[in-house]
Amino acid sequence: VGYGAYRIYGNYQDNKSAQAEEVYETLMAATLNKDLPKAQKIAEDLEARFPSTSYASMAGLVAANLAYLVNDNASAMKQLRWVEDNSKNAGLKNIARDRLIAMLLDVGDAPSLADADTLLKKSVAPGFEALFLERRGYWYLVQNKKSEALTSTTQQTKWLWRQAMAIFVFLI
Repeated sequence: VGYGAYRIYGNYQDNKSAQAEEVYETLMAATLNKDLPKAQKIAEDLEARFPSTSYASMAGLVAANLAYLVNDNASAMKQLRWVEDNSKNAGLKNIARDRLIAMLLDVGDAPSLADADTLLKKSVAPGFEALFLERRGYWYLVQNKKSEALTSTTQQTKWLWRQAMAIFVFLI
């Protein structure tokens, strides 16, 4: 009985993933045509119908990128927030968070900087540490806190150096 239930659930997940892939392909076509309203509608449909799939998160990132390219920053931020809040994939979640922080730093007002600070305080998936140390440095720099920005950049450089040395030692 347990194995049968496991197989049924696996088939159900495979079916949902295949359906999500089909919808994602239509999103890519709309994106190639730079049709933002259609791309947003498709991305929102994917997010609503298949929220636990990676396709929903990827759709949010694609729609956010298209919105950014056509200067619709509010829509881009909305999509990035959805991915950051709902993605099951830590890598996609961190990519969305990074892009959202960058956009908030570009706005540069007090509420945006506070929001960016909150996002920067969240835990980071392995492999993204240096990127978020860099963003923290930019966060300080936007506020004219040059010594703190330098400290963050120094931490980033040390982290990257440690990673490079670990790879070097592994290769020897």
